Amino acid sequence: MSDQDAPMVKVESLTRLEAIVGSANIQSRFISIGRAIIAVTQLSFILFTSHEARFTEVGPQPFGPHCQNWSQAGLYCVVGRENLGLADVMIVFGLLLVISGFYPRWTGFLHLYITYTISTAVTLPDGGESVALIFVGLLAVVSLSDNRRNCYLANLDMDRIPATLQGISRATIIFGRVLLCFLYSGAALVKLGVADWKNENALYHAANNTTFGNWYQLLGTSGISEHGWLSAVDSWMPVVLAFLISINAIGTADMRRFAFTLVVVLHCGNVLGTGLVSFDLIMIGCFLSVITPPNRYTHVSILSTPTDSAALDDFVAVRADIRPNPFISLFRFHQAFTRPVVCCGGVATQGRWGGDLALVKIGEPVVVRMRYKLTDKLLCHSTEVLVHDESDTIRARLGPLNGSPFKVEVISGARPDPG
Repeated sequence: MSDQDAPMVKVESLTRLEAIVGSANIQSRFISIGRAIIAVTQLSFILFTSHEARFTEVGPQPFGPHCQNWSQAGLYCVVGRENLGLADVMIVFGLLLVISGFYPRWTGFLHLYITYTISTAVTLPDGGESVALIFVGLLAVVSLSDNRRNCYLANLDMDRIPATLQGISRATIIFGRVLLCFLYSGAALVKLGVADWKNENALYHAANNTTFGNWYQLLGTSGISEHGWLSAVDSWMPVVLAFLISINAIGTADMRRFAFTLVVVLHCGNVLGTGLVSFDLIMIGCFLSVITPPNRYTHVSILSTPTDSAALDDFVAVRADIRPNPFISLFRFHQAFTRPVVCCGGVATQGRWGGDLALVKIGEPVVVRMRYKLTDKLLCHSTEVLVHDESDTIRARLGPLNGSPFKVEVISGARPDPG
């Protein structure tokens, strides 16, 4: 019996809890990139926002940083209002150090102190400072597991990280996702309680409010707000996007990627509408830092074994670079609904589109197929190929239709670093 016709005996390789914990990939470079986006946003805020705008007089609060209660330990309060320029120079230097990626275990807490200084001293915050303070604090905890000299130039060696630190970092990332879920769902629910959103008049009021960005002014003067369906779309689209983001933020890796796409769409629209660039960039950076998709070529997921439960000792894990048709891939259909499957010697290994590990037996025929996530039935087919060495890579490309065969080849050579 060939692998294409073999009955499938499903194997539960991971429990649900293990899968959730394992999804918090502390090796992901998205953590470093998200932190850098937050730091770059803060750097631009310091460089391009005057002291008069940052520390404006508000009510009984005179000009200068807010230095009351727990904000007194901030750098602006320590140096005093006479030396605000000196504090700016020190903060800029610290943010550049954070952005450079050197010694993330220590610069993570430096970044936390800088964020605390900014968020507590500014007298007219836009909301992004508070969110940044929370998530930079979470990232500081995650950075305890990062003992690299530079987070961009080397992969994180998991063998050198104590299991306790790994667990704390993973739990922190998962907590960040849950927090984002509550933030975005809460933002959507709050809008539902505002009469202008219910009555679909949000665009009209924004277009006549000079505190909003030029985009709303353009929409208002162009007469778009007079079209009921366009006004409804403008009013309800942010609510729908926020709900979708909150749901997908705590989902699978593909769901989290989809949520990040929605975050970019939502906040780019918000930049056009309100002009709050720093707030929206900080939200994008915070979200990016906790979606942590798994690294490529580091995971093996056994989908089935033969009915006689053959031992896997003779199998080796090789790289499987399997992708849909380039045109179909643009619509993300297969990434959302299907998974590629590598069959060899009665063992079926399920992977992710784009790159994963597959179990094969050296010298045994290998075929590539796929399946829908909700079914066990294998679809498509391919020619049989042979893997001759553990360093080989299986390269497969699906045709333009779901029933099209895979074009498969085996490429010899050493495997690159996962990423």
